Amino acid sequence: MTNNNDAAAAFAAAAPYLPKLYRLDDAAAGAEAPLGHTIAESDPSWRIANIRAMFGRTHARLHLLPEYRKPKESPLAIVAGGPSLESEFTRLRSFDTVMVCGSAHDYLVGRGIRPRYAVLFDPAPAAAEYLTRAIDGTTYLVASSCAGEIFDALRFRAVAVWHAMDQEIPEAEYRGEPSVEGGGFALLRGIVLGLLLGYRVQHIFGADCSYGPIRTHAYASYDPPPARIRLAVGAPDGPAFDTSLLLMAQAQQFAFHRHHFRSLLRTIVHGEGLLAAMINSQGKENA
Repeated sequence: MTNNNDAAAAFAAAAPYLPKLYRLDDAAAGAEAPLGHTIAESDPSWRIANIRAMFGRTHARLHLLPEYRKPKESPLAIVAGGPSLESEFTRLRSFDTVMVCGSAHDYLVGRGIRPRYAVLFDPAPAAAEYLTRAIDGTTYLVASSCAGEIFDALRFRAVAVWHAMDQEIPEAEYRGEPSVEGGGFALLRGIVLGLLLGYRVQHIFGADCSYGPIRTHAYASYDPPPARIRLAVGAPDGPAFDTSLLLMAQAQQFAFHRHHFRSLLRTIVHGEGLLAAMINSQGKENA
């Protein structure tokens, strides 16, 4: 979601259904965390240039895949890279269909799991570094706003392009092709992509939205960690987690989209991070 009046209005309307978070760090001890915190987007002209360059390529489109909008009986496992992922592999291996999001790709493949789908959404050229273990048998769902380096890294793999709905990019840039709504993170777009592929029951792994005692991810991350904050869920004395404003935004956007798609989709969040605590604090089904 981008930082604009429409996003603010949508969050305000959903506020009664979203769990409250409270700051515990020295900077704002005891204060309720703002709802609908957003992140700085890349310059839209950069993303538009990537989209225009993509139309010079010959990749398949998501909406033309044979499985698009075909209802599935089996559940989908969607995998992000949070610290809890390291302890979830036994459960994860029980799923027939796995979708991995963003930087978790190489870690998952290295642990012997061959995802059916991989979601790429980050427009930065450096995101190509997530794909050093790209494999056959995986369909790479690449946002049209991704850099050319992503497509180059996947030149010998199955790629299906989708357009990320973006309030800073005119729909005309998509040349009549459909766009996919969702939040500002690969995980959140992956949930909507999974729904478009027919999966109405989704199990979410590694979406902690908080830090572990040692690491920010289940694997080594080369991105500098954002400044830490400490949040309590539900009340100032509720379960507390070390996180960042960026991860708080992801958790809030997830909760918003979970409510938004509640009539179409059931999501089960695994792990013991901030996001699972937020869902559990509402007394909502999460098992």
